[in-house]
Order: sequence, then structure tokens, then C-alpha cells
Amino acid sequence: MASKANIYISDNINDGIQFPNLPEVFPNLERSSNNEEFVTFNNGTITLLDDAGLQTFSMGFMLPRKQYYWCQCDAGNSIAIIALLVRSQEEKLPVRFVFSDPTGNLINILVSTEKFSYGFDRNLDFVFAGDFKEFRIVTL
Repeated sequence: MASKANIYISDNINDGIQFPNLPEVFPNLERSSNNEEFVTFNNGTITLLDDAGLQTFSMGFMLPRKQYYWCQCDAGNSIAIIALLVRSQEEKLPVRFVFSDPTGNLINILVSTEKFSYGFDRNLDFVFAGDFKEFRIVTL
């Protein structure tokens, strides 16, 4: 069992890249349903339940460009993470996020990168923000 929480990202083909640090709070995965409401003559408003939509989440925080004492792994992973997220949009590729915690809980989700931005803070470390949506592979 892992001793601490981790986040990994991959292009769904190669091995995952570990995030060198973690956000203050892990992202919340959100999902809404595609329910519809109808107003009836005798029964008022009724709801027709439909399928759940795709999961979404937003995430953003600092990624170190140099090796700090608190880094969980090589800070060089930060540039690889940024490059993968840029490539995912440019080449229209989904990415896989794996979130794990010390108790063994795991979220493993394939996503599209819906929105992505990055820059630098005063220490010249990366600061990124992204919106991600569950990606389902269609099989014919």
C-alpha cells in the first residue's frame, strides 16, 4: 500500500508520469444527469430520468521546475506533464489520470483536455489550470 497520495498522468499508451507535488485538495469529480421535466395537465411537473452525463473535473496548482526538498519525485516530471497536456490538445489525444491515496482508494479516468493554460510564478515554477471531461472510447 502506498504511504502517501499520488497523481499520475499518461497518454494511455506509455507509463504514467508522477506529479512531483500535490494540490491542497484533490479535484471533485462532477457528473450531472440528462433528466427532463414535463408539465402535465393533472399531475403537475414530472421528471423523466435519463442517463448520467460524463464526469468532469478542474485542477490547477504549481508544478516545480527545480528540485525542492518536498518533491515526491523528479521535478523534471513537471515539464513532461505540461508537454503532455499541450500535446493532448494539439493532437486530439485523451490522457489518463490516476489519483491514489494512502488507503488504497483509486480513481482511474480517461479524459479529454477541454481547457488548459500554464504560466510561471515568481520562482519560475509552472502554474497550470485545466478542465477535463471523461472520454469514452467508442467501439464499433
